[in-house]
Amino acid sequence: VAHLRLVQSTDHDIWVNAFKRLSMDSRYLRFCAPKKKLSEDEIRYFTTVDQEQHFALVAVKGEVNEDSRVGLGVARFICAPEDPSRAEAAVTVTDDAQHRGLGSLLLLRLAAAARERGVEKFDANVLAANRQILRLIDEFSSSNSDLEQYKGEFFLTTKIPPVAPDETWDHMHQDMYFPEFAYS
Repeated sequence: VAHLRLVQSTDHDIWVNAFKRLSMDSRYLRFCAPKKKLSEDEIRYFTTVDQEQHFALVAVKGEVNEDSRVGLGVARFICAPEDPSRAEAAVTVTDDAQHRGLGSLLLLRLAAAARERGVEKFDANVLAANRQILRLIDEFSSSNSDLEQYKGEFFLTTKIPPVAPDETWDHMHQDMYFPEFAYS
């Protein structure tokens, strides 16, 4: 069983262990460079969020009240200081949890939270080789994206679709369980 919740400053071990479960290829696609490990500064940056200008949610394996949880994926946005209606967005799912719809779910919840905070567009830099995230963005945006390519990297701007009242983050994040992501 998995559920979504807001990233917390106490999630250090979840980040370290989830990163270890990313293949070198997945790390390269996410960070656009080879990456052997996360630094303590990066972990602190990823876990110190105000949930307004820097919003992040995590999918964890396990029940809500369990002390030890396994991170399955994360989605975040960081608002542009010069234009808070735009935010850089990123979604990462560990290799062992991919191809189950979790990335789509994380992106939809991220979009709901962004819209509630006045964000209208997501920006992202994506390697051209990252076909999974390009497909996810295409499904999400319904061809409502601006795309520029430069030397094997895409620079995307995607309009965030309106969120229905029953799809808001506040409405949907409470006690969300996803048994379809259960695995041994």
